[in-house]
Amino acid sequence: MESQEQLHFALAFTITISILVVTILVKGNKRQKRRPPEPDGALPFIGHLHLFGKNKLLHRIFADMADKHGPAFLIRLGVHRALVVNNWEVAKECFTTNDKVFSTRPKSIAVKYMGYDYKMLGFAPWRNMRKLAMVELLSSRRLHVRDNEIGSFIKELYEQSVKNGGVAVLEMKERIGDLATNIIVRMVAGKRYHGTSEESRLFQKALSDFFFLTGLFLVSDAIPSLCWLDVVMGNIGKIKRTAKELDFAIGSWVNEHRERRLDKGIEGNQDFIDVMLSIMDENNVPTQEADVTIKANCLTLALGGIDTNVATLSWAISLLLNNRHVLKKAQEELDIHVGKQRQVEESDIANLVYLQAITKETMRLYPATPVSVAREAMDDCTVAGFHIPAGTQLLLNLWKLHRDPGIWHKRLDFLPERFLSDHANIDVRGQNFELIPFGAGRRICPGITFALHFQHLALARLLHGFEWGTVSVKGVDMSERPGIIVSKATPLEVTLTPKLPSSVHRTSLCLTFLANKACHYLEAITVVLANLVHYTMELSEQFQEQLLLALPLTIIITILVTFILANGNKQQQRRPPEPAGALPFIGHLHLLGKSQLLHRKFADMADEYGPAFVIRLGVHRALVVSNWEVAKECFTTNDKVFPTRPKSLAVKYMGYDHKMLGFAPYGPYWRSMRKLATVELLSSRRLELLKHVHDTEISSFIKEWYEQSVKNGGSAVLEMKERIGDLATNIIVRMIAGKRYCGIKESCSDESRRWQKALSDFFYLTGLFFVSDLIPFFGCLDVVMGNIGKIKRTAKELDFVLENWVNEHRERRLNKGIEGDQDFVGVMLSIMDENNVPTQEADVTIKATCLSLVLGVVDTNVVTLTWAISLLLNNRHVLKKAQEELDIHVGNQRQVEESDIANLVYLQAIIRETLRLYPATPILVPREAMEDCTVAGFHIPAGTRLLVNLWKLQRDPRIWHKPLDFLPERFLSDHANMDVRGQNFELIPFGSGRRICPGITFALHFQHLTLARLLHGFKWGTISDKAIDMSESPGITVPKATPLEVTITPKLPSMLYR
Repeated sequence: MESQEQLHFALAFTITISILVVTILVKGNKRQKRRPPEPDGALPFIGHLHLFGKNKLLHRIFADMADKHGPAFLIRLGVHRALVVNNWEVAKECFTTNDKVFSTRPKSIAVKYMGYDYKMLGFAPWRNMRKLAMVELLSSRRLHVRDNEIGSFIKELYEQSVKNGGVAVLEMKERIGDLATNIIVRMVAGKRYHGTSEESRLFQKALSDFFFLTGLFLVSDAIPSLCWLDVVMGNIGKIKRTAKELDFAIGSWVNEHRERRLDKGIEGNQDFIDVMLSIMDENNVPTQEADVTIKANCLTLALGGIDTNVATLSWAISLLLNNRHVLKKAQEELDIHVGKQRQVEESDIANLVYLQAITKETMRLYPATPVSVAREAMDDCTVAGFHIPAGTQLLLNLWKLHRDPGIWHKRLDFLPERFLSDHANIDVRGQNFELIPFGAGRRICPGITFALHFQHLALARLLHGFEWGTVSVKGVDMSERPGIIVSKATPLEVTLTPKLPSSVHRTSLCLTFLANKACHYLEAITVVLANLVHYTMELSEQFQEQLLLALPLTIIITILVTFILANGNKQQQRRPPEPAGALPFIGHLHLLGKSQLLHRKFADMADEYGPAFVIRLGVHRALVVSNWEVAKECFTTNDKVFPTRPKSLAVKYMGYDHKMLGFAPYGPYWRSMRKLATVELLSSRRLELLKHVHDTEISSFIKEWYEQSVKNGGSAVLEMKERIGDLATNIIVRMIAGKRYCGIKESCSDESRRWQKALSDFFYLTGLFFVSDLIPFFGCLDVVMGNIGKIKRTAKELDFVLENWVNEHRERRLNKGIEGDQDFVGVMLSIMDENNVPTQEADVTIKATCLSLVLGVVDTNVVTLTWAISLLLNNRHVLKKAQEELDIHVGNQRQVEESDIANLVYLQAIIRETLRLYPATPILVPREAMEDCTVAGFHIPAGTRLLVNLWKLQRDPRIWHKPLDFLPERFLSDHANMDVRGQNFELIPFGSGRRICPGITFALHFQHLTLARLLHGFKWGTISDKAIDMSESPGITVPKATPLEVTITPKLPSMLYR
């Protein structure tokens, strides 16, 4: 017994000591982690809450703390810690490196009761609802509602001014609130919420109360154990009353929609609630659950669309009235670009750069949410070198961040001009972290497009339509009201005097309304006429004859009136310039010619008509873009509009009916094939696995060329276009099909040569204009002219080879099963088998995808390397400098390795400069607009094709010094940070946006390593020292028109070639 007691004591002592040691070690480890600074004065339980006070402005308190404790510090909000960030560098780190960590919201008592238990988009796990909101409410196609409401609003202000003898005294905060409420409620619920109604006033007040209450620090959130105090203090009562008022309004919208659907079914254009109800019905969601989800999301959209925009416009008008010189300059800009005979249209906004700058400057000085809505760390992370534990809240002080003296000159002054000079390229869409009024990262506001459209158009219409003044001589009071959204604390009383002709105010709304409703009128009249026909059957024969004679005339007049109204509205839309000389049916085709180089012709047209103009290619319109600013707009703002390809005769026959990756229409098939190609062939991981293919093929070709040089007495004369084509073909065919396709010229089979010729013919034929594509009803001419025959022969040549690859793989799998690492065809077959895809369909998909990859790799890389060598031979000083760089970094005792490329910066600059001067596809493969959009201020209708002239764009003299000269040095100095991967729009040889070339990594790897090996291994010359002919051949890719004959002499020890 005694020994047992001793053993028990020893065990207890050991366990106790172990726990103490572990605790000390853990605490010691924690102490080693660097924590952010923390203000003094934190009290038990409440932390720093006593420092804030009830009516103090949080952003100003945080700004004072930042001046003392630095740009990132910790505060204690009751039992919770919050990281307060006050400068753009730390904000960038939070929203890029740590964006995934800070992707959720902390819970709060106000949102629990008022936000349907955290089901609101802005406070919830939000991916599905965010996507739905952006597509069904915040997209460009809903803009007509905003235009109509702003027009109606301006008309009401004008009528009130006239009624008051020419001048109206108005409280603008309330009026702008009415406007924003009407717009968002019409879009969400399909009804106009007139500002004078009691229901509207209660709803707007409830929205303001929501923001005020969610901006307060409540005891339940800060110290959960003392939550009963919120009941005693009346906070819970206020929250529940506000929740009840909001739910009553939104609940009535949902009930109205349910009743209407029961009575009339689903009719015409659906608003957001209609769409939500349809989705809920399709997924059999129980009524109560569906209603909560719908109401929560409607509330989110109302909150995000009303109070924030009201606050921004109120601050903008206040700043303008306190800075009359800015107001005058904005109105002068409107008079220049719009005039006084019409209202401002949405298409004018692109030209109103000073007005846009006013909005940016307003959001800089007075962001609607000066302290961003809190996020919460889901994991431990590091921010600004400090350890931030999971559960820490993130508060971003935009008010302080936007007034950083290191970024903004005279940071406290209202200077819109700064966005036309030093900060012209700073945008508000979350990419420039010095100015992020809408936030950034995953939780960025999804309504940016809506907000900017509303603010720009509303402000433009107000400034254009009226002379502005204040009630008193004093300046506008700029005091702020606390809350999540910080609005003006006092009313904004102004005087308005109309400054446009009365006819403009009276007719503008009418024309817009009629044009937008023309189709609805036609439908209604058709119903009336149908009823009238039915009614005539019951009348006498005489009346029947008279009515039936009148009906056709009535129908014709109705259609004509509808057409005139709709066409009149279209004429108001600003169209791009169009070259003169278009002919019926053929458009501008006669100006382009058969053998003319399209990129040069378009460049000449751009010099005359500007960087964006329209041409007619038969019955189709095409927008030709020739500068980087417009290209950027197409591939960012409008990238979702231009993701698809137009169909063509050549791709129909040669591309397996548009199943090729590069030419497939935008949709699920294209996305899945692109993902497959990127992961299984073109990814960095795959390229690393297949690195030996690249290395061995280049080494094999260099060895062959060395042996040919030795055989010829030390030098060899080679035609490089064909040789580089052999090399590129071997590499991609080995990666795709696991076989070597060609060796030196003498050993290349006829099949290989036919295959390479078929690839070149593909690019040539797809670059031509065919009658069937341009004037479909004359498509028979392509048969007569032999075009269909040429296309079908090329298609047959290509299919014969691809079919062999697939069949060889199928036979090998039957005989040996699946062995080791598979090539791309092997991977595709496995995927098709796993998904039980029928053999014929699987074969077509595999062949189409393989053809896309071969075409994308072979011709484009051959073209680029051919131009690079040609440019080097015409600029021997550049060639010499590149070889000197190779001698320094590689030497003469080994071959160039892939790891050397990072040090060969001049060689990389040579490739970039080649891609700038001679992009392989000087006109990017066409895209097509899937819906109407605006580009460069011009209205672009759906169906318009997009042609980006890289050849012109990349020779812009504003960007490139001596744009026509071959100067690789430019990429080591002024343009050192400019890349070719689609982010720097001044240089986009691989395209940009959704349709960017997926093979960029492969292409650059191939071009850099191949050129490095060639320049390192041989001395280069031309026959008779003549300059290289730089003439071009037409097609989608533009290769050298003439052979590239060179002389090469080995310059390394012979053992390196063997």
